[in-house]
Amino acid sequence: MDVLADFLARIHDLPVTPDRDPVEIRALLGPDKLPDLPAEPNKLLLTTAEKLIANSLHNGHPRFWAYITSSADPVGVLGDLIASSINPNVALWHLSPLATEIELQAIRWIADLIGYPRDCGGILVSGGNMANLVCLMAARRAMAGWPIEADRVTSTRSRSRRTWMN
Repeated sequence: MDVLADFLARIHDLPVTPDRDPVEIRALLGPDKLPDLPAEPNKLLLTTAEKLIANSLHNGHPRFWAYITSSADPVGVLGDLIASSINPNVALWHLSPLATEIELQAIRWIADLIGYPRDCGGILVSGGNMANLVCLMAARRAMAGWPIEADRVTSTRSRSRRTWMN
């Protein structure tokens, strides 16, 4: 935690990105550089943090003006620590009631922000790829014209196959 706090405090003094070529970076992780046996966790985490700090592009740097990635925020880091420690499953309400309600409140806030009705619904996903997959599934369900969950698409006798073939 101290190494990360120090990193966030001095990020503006670091280079935005390392001036190293791929050969140099790969040499850091050569076959003899990664432990293949159990290692003492504190030393392993410290070494990993130090190497990542020295050999990463810092998108939280004040002179980083590329891509659309969010920079690390100390509160977000601590939130991620809590979430990773508890590892809530928000697939169903009863699996993690409070985390699900937090997600629903965040969706209501977003709806308010963009002028949508508060009861519009939705879910938060891990990123663009998952968002695209969820949208594809929602579009398929909306356009199918029948309850595809009840009538499996993979069945050769399913209404879905008959509908597509007609």
